[in-house]
Amino acid sequence: RATGSYTINYAHPAFVQQAHQTSAKYPAGVSEFETCGFTEQFTPNCFAPYVQESLVKIGLQYEEEHFIKASNTIL
Repeated sequence: RATGSYTINYAHPAFVQQAHQTSAKYPAGVSEFETCGFTEQFTPNCFAPYVQESLVKIGLQYEEEHFIKASNTIL
C-alpha cells in the first residue's frame, strides 16, 4: 500500500519451503528476503523488489483492495 507496487514471483519447487516462509509476520526493519535466503532484484520501473532466484517475475501496480468476509482477509 505504501509504495503502490508489488511483485509476484514463481517459486521453483526447490524453493517452496523458503517461499512459504516469506508470508510470515516479520517486525518492521526485518527483511523476509534475507531471513528466507532470497536475493532482492530491483528494476527501474517497479519500486517493489523481485526475487532474483525466480524464473518468472511479474511487477504490479496497486489499484484497489477487497475484503473477503469468508476468510476475514483483504485481497
